[in-house]
Amino acid sequence: MKISLLLLVVLVTFVVAQLPDGFKSCGTAQDNFTLQKLIVNPLNPVIGKEVQITAHGNVNFEDIVEGATVKVVAKVGNIITVLDKVFNLCEQAATANITCPIKVGPNEFGVKLLVPSNTPSIKVTVKATITNANGNAVGCFTGPLQIVKS
Repeated sequence: MKISLLLLVVLVTFVVAQLPDGFKSCGTAQDNFTLQKLIVNPLNPVIGKEVQITAHGNVNFEDIVEGATVKVVAKVGNIITVLDKVFNLCEQAATANITCPIKVGPNEFGVKLLVPSNTPSIKVTVKATITNANGNAVGCFTGPLQIVKS
């Protein structure tokens, strides 16, 4: 579950213009990535099935380079932390055929992920923060993710 959840988070961890219901930016106007559109299909990932995630956006002023990180925190009811980990962004992005550096300009990222069959049916609140290798903010988002049984 952690890797699939992480890939979902990596694709949507940016300044948010349009996200599924409940998602919002927790970044600032100075963040490096502006997300114009995000499609998660199905919106509620199903245990044992694939979820398609497509993000359209713009890297604004600085390439996202090797050494960039994403800190992911997932909580149940804002009380119980089920995931709190820092990942190498470029390593995770490579699993979706995205290579670093991610250049300034328009970008479209897409990936199909399999939600592992041992994932529980659960609603979590996810907060993810991406930082470039030099410490500059890339983006941040938070929102609910409901993983459901088929």
